Amino acid sequence: MRALIAGGRSRTDFLITSLREEHHNVVVINNDRTYCEYLAANHDIPIICGDATKRYVLDSADIMGFDVVFALTNRDAANLVICQECKRFYHIKKAVCTVNNPLNVEIFKHLGISTVISTTFVLSQLIAEASTDATLISELDEIESRLYRATAEDLSSTQEFTRIVQGKHSKLPDPDNDLP
Repeated sequence: MRALIAGGRSRTDFLITSLREEHHNVVVINNDRTYCEYLAANHDIPIICGDATKRYVLDSADIMGFDVVFALTNRDAANLVICQECKRFYHIKKAVCTVNNPLNVEIFKHLGISTVISTTFVLSQLIAEASTDATLISELDEIESRLYRATAEDLSSTQEFTRIVQGKHSKLPDPDNDLP
């Protein structure tokens, strides 16, 4: 697979490593010169320092017909432009981007972006699921507590249970014979 990664920081570094471990061809475009130098020192792949929203920068990356573009900048609009240009002008089949605003997920998908990831949305879903799990556990604990209280109330009405609790009975009652 041939992949373009545009923008990003730690996600870019991690994605490069992950893709290269699978022997994929990777090209990176990033507009942070210092970060480009870091990437070039740590990865043996083409690194282009420039703005991936600019056609002349994309032209210099020689990405015609690549399989996928990952747009990872911190600007939603830039990620949309990068993905749309790559699909339209460079015939890249699949476009994946991150967005900060969860409301942009459906809009970007409607505009032809294959995969749109909102870390804000994913995080909020995980928090909601965790709180739902906590609520469920709390509810189960409450049900168990009510069952215990109901069982204790039922048993306390019998004389045999009262004598056991008060220590006047040395053996547990046989439920078939000893309890009413």
